[in-house]
Amino acid sequence: MRLLAEFLSEGNQFPLDYKLLDRELPIPLYEEPIHDLRVADLVCLSWGTNPRPPIVLDSVYQAAISDGIFQVTNHGITPRVMERAMQGATNFFELPIYQLKSKAAELKSEYSDSYSSSYVHFSGIHDRAKYWRDTVFFYWPSQTSQTVNIPDHASKFNSSVGYYASKVRPLAEKLISFISERLELGESYFDEQGLTSVRRLNINSYPRCPQPALTCGIPQHINPDLLTITFESSGAHGIQVFKNNQWQSVKAQPNALIVTLGSQMQVVSNNVLKAPVHRVLVNAERGRTSISYAIAPSNDTDVKPAAIGRPGAEPQRYSSYKYSDYLVDHMTNYRDATSVVSHFEV
Repeated sequence: MRLLAEFLSEGNQFPLDYKLLDRELPIPLYEEPIHDLRVADLVCLSWGTNPRPPIVLDSVYQAAISDGIFQVTNHGITPRVMERAMQGATNFFELPIYQLKSKAAELKSEYSDSYSSSYVHFSGIHDRAKYWRDTVFFYWPSQTSQTVNIPDHASKFNSSVGYYASKVRPLAEKLISFISERLELGESYFDEQGLTSVRRLNINSYPRCPQPALTCGIPQHINPDLLTITFESSGAHGIQVFKNNQWQSVKAQPNALIVTLGSQMQVVSNNVLKAPVHRVLVNAERGRTSISYAIAPSNDTDVKPAAIGRPGAEPQRYSSYKYSDYLVDHMTNYRDATSVVSHFEV
């Protein structure tokens, strides 16, 4: 299976098999209003001895409940660590194609899907699900060590991107526990229910595109996981959220991280929290790199609303299901993925 980078290295201006269906085209392309993301400031975590001040819990919850996508600042990951990770990721994708493929093979491990074009994940499901993105993909169970298992001969990549992943992991866990507490489920509910069993790290390349009106990095969708934390290359605003019946380009503060709730958070919260509809655009002038860290259930996890039976709780909105069944539905209906959650409504 060929990579997008291979097509571009051969001088192809725009491979026609990357053209989206007409109903998926990103129109309007450049005139969307900017959406300043709600801020959850975590600076209070460094104050005093109380590791969970109520002001932080409220800040995270209010940001999460507003749009399902928000930014966190003063999160404890230093600008230097973030800068080195982004530089490591960008340098990887800028290698000549023959070196890139060789390095990708080195990164291959039991936890890695190596380097692939985004449409590899749709093989056997869709005939033409090609999006303007190449990605390096890692996953590992929650019980493994804090670091990403990248082979030693890729230590330069590991020391930047892998080290960043080791720092963003406890942040993701902390945010989930804050949301859980604020939902009055107890700080460990998601862990106890097996909803945080799998961690995924995607390093994404969205190359400069000569025809950005004909394709997307990722078309409109909702994330199928519990929560995702995204770090974008400086000055890039590729993510758009659908809000107030229009697409809005999201804008985060410098050194902030973008947090997006997934559909499993929507189901477990019984629709109190919502997974936002969003997409990723590409650009004719410059490429873009992002690093996304996601937490999700394992395939055999039973997912269901959590608050059923509590005093004042809303009626159950979703039936219980195996996460593997949800993923099959999600992949099968990816071109209309926003409707997948509704398939499990009671």
